[in-house]
Amino acid sequence: MVAFSAVTRQHVLAAISEYDEVGQDEFLGRYGFAPSREHVVRHGNQSYDSKVLLGAALGYATGTAATSDEFTSSKTAAAKVLRDLDFDVLSPEKADTVVAVPTTTIANARRTNGIEPVVAICPTCFLAVSANGACDNCD
Repeated sequence: MVAFSAVTRQHVLAAISEYDEVGQDEFLGRYGFAPSREHVVRHGNQSYDSKVLLGAALGYATGTAATSDEFTSSKTAAAKVLRDLDFDVLSPEKADTVVAVPTTTIANARRTNGIEPVVAICPTCFLAVSANGACDNCD
């Protein structure tokens, strides 16, 4: 079993950003997963396949993404990790009927769209990259 303890909410948000950039089919193919039948992550007004999202987030956290073979046979393991990181995890059928309410956990009066920003993470030391795009620790 893969230890997902290294994965943070920011790693999952980075995976969501990648998912949005390339689309579902490319994202699933890139990491070797099939579409999720048990659970999806609902973020903003979009649904994301839970296991591939967590597998990609592990890649952002450790440098090596999890493969579909590395997930346990438990149908709820990935969902539990994602719920522990405060993501909404639902069945695909239920996710299609849920209307997203704009909320945010970031205290900032200027943020009104309810979507959290993705923080760039250095692939070497895994710290947040500064606004100039260079890692203060490595560069």
